Amino acid sequence: MSNVKPPEGAKITVGYDQFLVSSHIYWIESNGYKPHILVDMRYPGVKAPQQFMKQPVTAFNMDGNAIAKVRWENDRVEFNARFNGADQRLTIPYHAIMAIQFAHTSTTIAMPWHVRKMAEEVEMVPLPEGKVEPADAPPPPPAEPDPEPTPPTTGGSNVVQGQFGKKR
Repeated sequence: MSNVKPPEGAKITVGYDQFLVSSHIYWIESNGYKPHILVDMRYPGVKAPQQFMKQPVTAFNMDGNAIAKVRWENDRVEFNARFNGADQRLTIPYHAIMAIQFAHTSTTIAMPWHVRKMAEEVEMVPLPEGKVEPADAPPPPPAEPDPEPTPPTTGGSNVVQGQFGKKR
């Protein structure tokens, strides 16, 4: 263990949320795709242009060419983006980010805090009785064997004729 101590007030770690979001965004970009974040606009602390605040979920392009002046804080990301030709400052708390998408593909990475929230909101409904067989139930009866294939005809043909399934 080193005896070297960082200067007072120095940040020597990156928070999990910040690392998770930023590393996925950089990874998507480095693979030639455009990263988009899906944001729950109702989450406290989200600041975006008013037209987006009316929608419950909005996707924002996080490509390096689409945003500027990015600041990765411990609890949020702040950046400038252009809307209708004007720069706007956005503030997105990490826990407002529901997922990160590879734009124009179906690949989406759900954020763990959103998955956990969804799991907490799911109502567990018991299965109706009689629909699930107990583990000690007898096995189902064996299926009837398929009939034997018909022997080849005597016309010199080497094609085997047979019935390969049951008629329904």
